[in-house]
Amino acid sequence: MNVYTLRPDSDHYQAIELETDEAWDPFLDRFDGRAIGGAWWHPRIEILREVPRDYDLLPGDFPSLGGIIPVFSQKAVSALRDLLEENGELLPLVCDEGEYFAYNVTRIVDALDEKQSSVDRFATGNIMGISRYHLQSTALDSLTIFKLPQSARVETYVTDTFVDRASKGGLVGFDFQRIWPPSSRE
Repeated sequence: MNVYTLRPDSDHYQAIELETDEAWDPFLDRFDGRAIGGAWWHPRIEILREVPRDYDLLPGDFPSLGGIIPVFSQKAVSALRDLLEENGELLPLVCDEGEYFAYNVTRIVDALDEKQSSVDRFATGNIMGISRYHLQSTALDSLTIFKLPQSARVETYVTDTFVDRASKGGLVGFDFQRIWPPSSRE
């Protein structure tokens, strides 16, 4: 089974942003793997159009917020609903240009072998980033979308099942980067 980071293809597809900057911090802090649906407030988003290049980008099915918070189009939710709902919460966003949903991943799986992985740490000892992953294969069985506790605020991971379903659904705007198993060049 392959594991990938779930990231938007922001070089080719439109990005979105919160309509007001002051909403960003409390919004970001909520996506840590715990359920938040009961406290959801339906924030307003808009298509990012800050520079001329932004106007030329195509609409995608995974615009993401800040490259960190997963956001799916209505088309993506229709194609992936069962996978998404069994692993997290779909949270409606308000947008004048289409239907979008923030996605709060609540499936947290402690599959990272920190000793065999390459991790960068803050002075506090907390993990800042992971540059080489060593995952415990037995913990990955039957997963489709999940987070690791060590990077729950910044990374979302998916497996072949998710990637295949997105491809078969004709979904665009994803940039899947395989992290496990390591390539033979590593």
